[in-house]
Amino acid sequence: MAKILVVDDEAVVREPIAATLRAEGHLVECAGDGVAAMNFLQNETPDIVLMDVRMPHKDGITLLQEIRANPSTAKVPVLLLSNAADKVLILQAARLGIQSYMLKSAFSLTELLTRIQTIIKDINDISASIEDAAGPSPPGASVDKRALQTPPGASGTPAPATGTKGKPAARIDPSKWPRILTREQTLERLDRVMNGRAPAGVVAQLMSVASSSHADLSDVVRVIESDPILATRVLQLANSAAAGGRGRIRNVEDAARNLGARGIQNMAMSIGIVGAFPPDEQDGFNSIRCWQHSYAVADLFNSLMQTRSSEQESLNHLTGLCHDLGEILLRQHFAAEYAQVLHFAIDHHLPPSEVEGIALGVRHPELVSRLLIRMGLPPAVVQAIRAFYDRQTRDERPSPSGETTGLSFANLAAHGLLLAASARDLVRPITRAEWRLIGKDKTPPSFDPAAKRQEILTATAILARLPAKEEQRLLTPLVPRHDKRILYIRPDSYVEFDPLAYALSLCSTVQIASALPPPDQCAQLDGMVVVGPRAGTPPVVPEHILNLVRNAAPALPVLALVAKHGEPECQGHLQIRAYPVGLDALTDWLKTLPTSVPLA
Repeated sequence: MAKILVVDDEAVVREPIAATLRAEGHLVECAGDGVAAMNFLQNETPDIVLMDVRMPHKDGITLLQEIRANPSTAKVPVLLLSNAADKVLILQAARLGIQSYMLKSAFSLTELLTRIQTIIKDINDISASIEDAAGPSPPGASVDKRALQTPPGASGTPAPATGTKGKPAARIDPSKWPRILTREQTLERLDRVMNGRAPAGVVAQLMSVASSSHADLSDVVRVIESDPILATRVLQLANSAAAGGRGRIRNVEDAARNLGARGIQNMAMSIGIVGAFPPDEQDGFNSIRCWQHSYAVADLFNSLMQTRSSEQESLNHLTGLCHDLGEILLRQHFAAEYAQVLHFAIDHHLPPSEVEGIALGVRHPELVSRLLIRMGLPPAVVQAIRAFYDRQTRDERPSPSGETTGLSFANLAAHGLLLAASARDLVRPITRAEWRLIGKDKTPPSFDPAAKRQEILTATAILARLPAKEEQRLLTPLVPRHDKRILYIRPDSYVEFDPLAYALSLCSTVQIASALPPPDQCAQLDGMVVVGPRAGTPPVVPEHILNLVRNAAPALPVLALVAKHGEPECQGHLQIRAYPVGLDALTDWLKTLPTSVPLA
């Protein structure tokens, strides 16, 4: 039994819901608008609030904001009722931490009861699991189940859940994880929302040309010239510094001769695909920044693969460009469900992809590949992206596939260039053994990180044609630069194509060495980053580095990144943590250095 507040200005909706819930044994109170609801909430705290979005006097979003702002109701689960036209409002509500939402035009009372029971069960299960992990409570103590919840979209990484004596809490049995949709419901919605989403016209033709070994320069030129607006933007980019142009290219055919048929084809596909990335934010996730990241991955992927086939080059570009598109569409069309997934994953320190597979009944790789197939992407592109997510969600060792490995490395490198979708995205160095999976005859590409970043920023600014204010915001790095003198110790077992090194370039001075320098040089440093030591082979950090930390005067802060490790730990001025490491965690460490002075 639960105490439920039903808020809706339409009695024809409100009263049947209330009667059904009472028949199931729940205590139900009703309110005809947001003002009446807040009057009730000032005196009582329900277990669940079921509310409409559009109401007179005080709408659902305002009411939800007030609920979350009040400490006594901040954790109360909210189930939203909405109309199909309320998409923007649903996304706002998702950011405020609703548990679920239902369409008024489609929901049944049976489904509503199922959702209510799921919310009650989740609260009880979470409470029981944390009580079990924490041990018996003192006599007379009680647990506020709502206080155990954390709204989705919370920034940063939460501290590890612990049981008694600081030990990690037991992992929650997957049978107790939330189950929001069945497999059939998820796939049905995917098919419904993807109707009409396949690229049409010129972009569809370009995708077809990309997967054809018989396409030549005239085919590409003909397709692009059929769309005057697209042709104009291709010429603008072809003449820009990002493409090495000097303002002398006057038509698409000239651009094709200078840049190659596949070069201008990739430009045109990039312009077309950006339309699939909605320019709104959900749970702090900026989709245009994500598209910027995807363009960087496409560029870096081809640099890594060094293919001699123009057809494969176009497929590589399309793969990099679309590898995040599935997540964007999921966030767009499963906003409330995705918020619940993130909520539970953050609260219990679980990979969101694992929770998603159980909550939605379908693993992430299958969801993404189904979306991309419905979009009409070439099978080779869909297969490559699915393999990329298979590798990530199963936490497998690097795949024997050179393309999958290359896409993973390009993704990490884009993070390192600070062209990531989120400050929580990860970076790490790449071992020579891993690099050989791409191809024994391939040499790691070398480039100036600052120049490459600027090249990609310029290209994406032209391609997206954003308003000046939005463009300036996306040009701002995800993490701040710092006036730091950092020594990065990278053993010879790692390659020079190094996403971690690119990320460290946010410091004013970064030196890379394979061994410790003389003590007098260490005295000139603000901090040192060391990679390579492996957990489980004592000592985790070599003794000579420990001695340096102990004996340096002044004390030298050291960040040691090990291949596998538990939770971050500090030993004086030595911090040990596992890689890959988030950009936010890296910059947090830089902020702890004594002379940290953020640059303007």
